Parts: sequence; C-alpha cells; structure tokens
Amino acid sequence: MRRRIVMSMLAGATLLASALLGTGAATAQAADVPAEFGTDWHDPVTAAPPVDRPHTRSCQVTLADAQFRDFTPYRGTYTPPQGCGDHWSKVVLRLDGKVKGRQYDRLGYLHVGGVEVLRTSTPEPSPDGIAWHVEKDVTRYSDTFRSAQDVEMLIGNVVDDTYTGVIDVHVTLTFYAGRPAERTPDRVLTLADTPGGTTLTTPRNSERIVAEVYATGSGGGCEEFWYLTVADPASYSCKADHGPYREVQIKVDGQLAGIAAPFPNVWTGGWSNPFLWYVVPAPGAFDVRPVQYDLTP
Repeated sequence: MRRRIVMSMLAGATLLASALLGTGAATAQAADVPAEFGTDWHDPVTAAPPVDRPHTRSCQVTLADAQFRDFTPYRGTYTPPQGCGDHWSKVVLRLDGKVKGRQYDRLGYLHVGGVEVLRTSTPEPSPDGIAWHVEKDVTRYSDTFRSAQDVEMLIGNVVDDTYTGVIDVHVTLTFYAGRPAERTPDRVLTLADTPGGTTLTTPRNSERIVAEVYATGSGGGCEEFWYLTVADPASYSCKADHGPYREVQIKVDGQLAGIAAPFPNVWTGGWSNPFLWYVVPAPGAFDVRPVQYDLTP
C-alpha cells in the first residue's frame, strides 16, 4: 500500500477524516472472454440494499457529468439546492455509470470541497456494454453541502486500440427536507497532504471527533491483492515482508491515536477467475467504506 495520504476531516460534534492511499487505477489483468459469454451479459447487481429514503419534499443537484478516458480529473462546482432548506433529513448520493468494449476495472474518488464523499471502483464491461449504479447515504457531510464548493472526480482510465472502454458517469445528490433522525456532525474540516506538513485544530468545544480513513491497495500486481500475500520465505504466490497484514495508523501531535486494519476489497477484476465478479461484485467494490477512528480527547 502506498503511503501517500490525503485526509478529509469532519469535526465539531463529530470529526470525520478521510485519507487516500494510492490513487492509481486498479488494474487486474483483463481476461479473454469465453465464447459462451457472447458479446453482452447482465448488468452488475450488488447485494447491498437500497438506501432508505424519506417521504418528504426533495431537491436534486448534479455533482458530475463526465467521461473518463485517461487520468484527467473532472472539475466542476456544486451549488446548494433551492427549495429544501439548509438542514435535511437525508442526503443521498447516486452514481450512474455505463461502459462498453474491453476495459480493466478502475478505482475512483469524488471530492466535494476537498472532502471525499465517495470511493468507488468500476465493473469490467461486455463488448456491447453494461450499466450500473451506486447509492450512498452522505447525510453526515451535510455541513459541506450547505455552501458552494469545488467538485473533483477521477476514475483513472486508459483507452487505446486494445482497451476501448470509456467510463461514462452521472452523479447526483438528492436532498430530503426535514431534520435527520440522528444528530449529524456540525463541522467538516479537511486535512490535505502538503510538502511542508499540515496541522488541523479542532474546536475546543468538540463533543466527539471521528476520523474517516480510506485505505485501498491498488495499481496492479501483488499489492492489489495484499490479503493473499505470503511471507518472503514462502516459495510461491505474492511476497510481502509481513504476509497478508496491513494496518493504518493515525497520529495526533505525533502520538499514536488509532490503529485499524483496512477491509480487503475484492475488485471486479477479481482473483482466481475475474468472471466470478463481473455480474455480482464483492461487497464494497462499488462503495468502498472508510475505516473510522474515534479520536475524541
């Protein structure tokens, strides 16, 4: 896992932090399609239940409309919705994607005001094309959504004569009027990596501080499948000094404040046989969940 870290933090009654380890695309070896697959197959289906939505007035805002052909980020602006107030019972993010041709699975992120609100990966397409969607409850980032923000999204991709799949995505936020059933964080703070280092001071009256950290092994090779690695003395498989163990540490003022193991996501490029994951992706492949640390003093 590369150790380039970009953090986004949420503070006040709650502080959520988000860290990005490795922005390279997941590049599992794209397999040759068996003849019996034909040129088209079922759109991907996830086991995750849909996000519950309140039966209240709603407003929708488009976050991104983009086609990803290379490693150029999409950049746009976000404007808060009109007609649903500035406090919401729920905010739901939805990504609709489509791709056709031949392509690897790719890793991506979506930032609003520097806060990572979605980490995702993509399915591997059929020659005739597939479509998929992702939904996520992002109510906890409401503080970020109350003012105009810059938007940045990237799904790093390579399109050439062999890998022809252009990834086409449309992302929206739907705001439901009313007060949330649970208390949402009242401050969102971001921590970005800069050459000279970064400091962040939380409000003195903070009741709870929670950090969100995204940690994803990617970029192809053994590190993409870190959970299958073996210690160096073994004579087979992928090598790693400590075998299939990874941990992500958070330090506050130089003192260790939290340790957690990242979740072993299986991307749709899969392992052993990628075709196992084409139609029914593994849990979390399209909605990569962050590790959370309670950093309340």
